[in-house]
Order: sequence, then structure tokens, then C-alpha cells
Amino acid sequence: MYLSPERMFLLFFVYSVIGWIIELIYRWRDRGTPVNPGFLRGPWLPLYGTGAVLIIALYSAMGHLHPALRGLAYLTVLTLVEYAAGLLLLRVFDRRCWDYSDEPLNFQGLICPGFSLYWVILAFVFEKTLYPLSLWFVRALEPSVLAGIDALALSLMTVDFVIASGLAERVRALSENLRPRGLRLPADRLLPALVSQYGHMNRQIGARLSRFAPEYTSARDTVRDRALALRRAIAVKFGLDATLLRLSVSRLRGCPRVRKLIDRIRVMK
Repeated sequence: MYLSPERMFLLFFVYSVIGWIIELIYRWRDRGTPVNPGFLRGPWLPLYGTGAVLIIALYSAMGHLHPALRGLAYLTVLTLVEYAAGLLLLRVFDRRCWDYSDEPLNFQGLICPGFSLYWVILAFVFEKTLYPLSLWFVRALEPSVLAGIDALALSLMTVDFVIASGLAERVRALSENLRPRGLRLPADRLLPALVSQYGHMNRQIGARLSRFAPEYTSARDTVRDRALALRRAIAVKFGLDATLLRLSVSRLRGCPRVRKLIDRIRVMK
């Protein structure tokens, strides 16, 4: 079923928003806190919108074929799109929005059989449920309304991309300046690496200081004992009372009796 580019773009935008909601809920349940699942700042994931548009195009061309053939087409196309998008984000923006490194048979942490099968299942659900609804939705809109929504959506996503790519470029430049030469450090892992490096340095400093702690404590106690003994000797020799003896050094500086004592000591010298 042919759809005009204007209607296809609207479906791209709608399913980008739906995909963002799906990923937000999934990561919220996985991490226990809401996290923006995408590279952009707005509530949309272009990868989902691209996948939905491709499923519509494939189903329109292959809807009469056996489901196994359509499933193979969905598997191939959606997996390639996911890999291309992940590689683009990683190479251009140093950003990894998903990581399948812990999944079996993954390739570079960007694709894996388990999630590829998940996309195929979603594609079959989509073609039986959301596809007819999508056709009804875009055909029900007046051309003027459709053009207005497309213009607004395109403007928002373009501005969002410019802002997000600029921020990513600054973070990537910071990552390049901070990491040692020859060491790859994606921008999304920069902050954890800095925290880890700080913790390592802090532990090293603490270990070195702990070597001198006994000596420092002993020296501090020795100086304190000698200072107290000297103060007691001075108090006994010049008849100072115990109250004056307990005053801190900062309070003694302005005491007339202390100034008089200092003058007497200087005369003795």
C-alpha cells in the first residue's frame, strides 16, 4: 500500500515517540530509575521510527508472501539497521546507547540474536495490529494538518539533533584531551573512568599516608607533652595560676600577664 513521503514521515515521528516510551519503561524497570534512553534530548528514538517505516515498506511489498520469508526479511533489515545506527553513534559521537556485551553471540555489543528475534516478533505484532491503525490515522488527516505536524516535528527533531550533537562533540573533545594516547574511551564512559581513576589515586595517597601515621602520631604526642611540660615549668617559676595555664595560645596573645612574662624572659636573656 503506497503512502506519500509526508505520511511516512509522520509515522516515522509517531513511532519514534512510541519507541522512546517503550525504551524508557524497559530501562526504568531494569535500573530502577528513569533514564533517557536515546542520544537526543527529546522524547523520541529515530531508530524505532526508522524500523517502523521499514516494516511498513516491507509488508506493503511482501504482505502476500509466506510469513517465514517476511520474518527473514525483518530479521535481516532490522538487524542491519540496528548495527548501522549503533556503529554510527559510536564512531561519530563516541556514544553507546545500548550494549549487548553480556548477551550470548553478540557482535561488538551492538547486535545479538536474542534481540534480533525480539525485533522480528515486534514486527509481526506491528503488521497485524498497528499497521492497519497507522493507515487509518495518516489517511484521516487533512493535507494542511499533515503538513503542519510534519513541519513542527521536523523542526523539533532538527534542533534537538543540532544541540545533542554539539554537546556530544564537546564531551568527545574532553575525552580525547584526558585519555592517554592510543586508549579508546567513549564519552559515555568518561565520567565513570574519571571516578574510578580518582578512587585509585585516593587509595594510593591513603596508603602512603598510612605509612607515616604512626610516626606522625608519635611526633605530635611528643611535641604536645613537651609543650605542656614547658608551660607548667613556666607557670611554676613565675607563679601563674591554673586558669591562665588552660587558655589557648590564641587567647594568650592579648593577655597583659603573658606580655609581661615575655618581657621578663627577654630581660633574663
